[in-house]
Amino acid sequence: MEKKPDWQLAENNYYKLLLDDTLAGYWVRNFKDNTGYLSPAFKKMFGYQDEEMLTSIESWEQIIFPEDLDKLYKNFEQHVKSRGEIPHRIEVRYKHKDGSTVWVQAIGRVVEWDEDFNPVRMIGCHIDISKQKKIEDDLKISEQQFKGAFQYSSIGMALVSLEGKWIRVNNKICDILGYSNDELLATTFQDITHPEDLRLDLDLLQEVIDRKRNHYQIEKRYFHKNGEIIWVQLNVSIITNDAGDPLHFVSQIQDITKRKQTEANLIALTEKLTARNKKLGDFAHIASHNLRAPVSNLTTLINMYNQVDELEDREEVYKNFQRVVNHLSSTLNDLIDSLKIQENLDQTRESISFEEVLGKTKEILVAQILETDTVIETDFSEVHSIIYHRPYLESIFLNLLSNAIKYRSPDRNPIIRISTGKLGKGVTYLKISDNGIGINLKRHGHKVFGLHKTFHRHKEAKGVGLFMTRAQVEAMGGQISVESVEHEGTTFTILF
Repeated sequence: MEKKPDWQLAENNYYKLLLDDTLAGYWVRNFKDNTGYLSPAFKKMFGYQDEEMLTSIESWEQIIFPEDLDKLYKNFEQHVKSRGEIPHRIEVRYKHKDGSTVWVQAIGRVVEWDEDFNPVRMIGCHIDISKQKKIEDDLKISEQQFKGAFQYSSIGMALVSLEGKWIRVNNKICDILGYSNDELLATTFQDITHPEDLRLDLDLLQEVIDRKRNHYQIEKRYFHKNGEIIWVQLNVSIITNDAGDPLHFVSQIQDITKRKQTEANLIALTEKLTARNKKLGDFAHIASHNLRAPVSNLTTLINMYNQVDELEDREEVYKNFQRVVNHLSSTLNDLIDSLKIQENLDQTRESISFEEVLGKTKEILVAQILETDTVIETDFSEVHSIIYHRPYLESIFLNLLSNAIKYRSPDRNPIIRISTGKLGKGVTYLKISDNGIGINLKRHGHKVFGLHKTFHRHKEAKGVGLFMTRAQVEAMGGQISVESVEHEGTTFTILF
């Protein structure tokens, strides 16, 4: 064989040194004589000095994991059968001299074939990937830990795309919203968010995407699968890549429905207590106002009794006196009963005759009616009765009729006209008209039904009766309105 020139030997040594330095573990295998070469870097990778490890095939086969040796040779066979088309590249484990495990990526290639395409010479390298494998293992452990913490967290957790699609959800959020995992993943959070809460949620998400904030927390409503409204406390943050570009959102959801219900109950209770306190105040006004007419009648009857001399006339006055006293007692009882049952008005409705209520009112106001020669005309032909709360209807009649007499015109005897009828959609109306002094509605219309609002200089005007009447009408779900012309009269219309 021709001897290689010195410059070529020097060049070969140079390439050998270069490979030893640049590759983690350079190796050569000759298949004809089953010999090979293992670079010092190859041996050092597993903790051996160059002289401690032979360059034979057996030397590295003894320190590779047996199961990985089988995989390596199978990969090599595929490389040979494909005549090099399938690369020889595989990750395998070796035992380090100190007993630890070294992960390497084994890369090789047949560089010389005989005429029958049998491998003659192969070169390759081993690259230490132990650090990368540890990172991968740590990531797997971290992923498993995250998966466990995510999936079995006591609060709802979800990964949500920038467009709002559920990417991943845990068991708790499925329990809160009533959907299965697959059902949620087929929707977006927008699909099940209450419309009134959606705009705020979307605006805050956009602020997070625009890096105006890192996260946000709100209370919002979702629709449960069964249609119920679920209140949640939502915490949202964003995950970005290394360049800072947003990838997806992380949402944490806690069910606060019971807390919101408790808050609503407390608010309702507070409002109820406030309303009760107001009703107690109103009751004081109502009681004093409703008792004023019977007491005034008693005073008038006493004066009449003292002015008549005939026994027969005195007996008639005395009978009226007894009636007023009885009605005074009845009024007191009705007021007390009314206070007790204000919370259950619907349960205390009954069929009441308008004629019956008017009769009782006339008996209470008998002295004033006689003294003023008041004429009362009625037309209950269309509607005779109504389902209503009796104390309220009696109070309404008493207030409006006593006002009609009280604010009568000095130029004529009082005439009060009372009628009932039907409007569309089953609405019943009651009209009470008088020919009294009337009300200047342009001046006083805004305060006709106000508490302690008066618009006449009458000495008995207290500004309570109409306020109380409207309160009672509206408490029963009705409406009251007024029409009036000064010096001509007033008409009150009540819709039931």
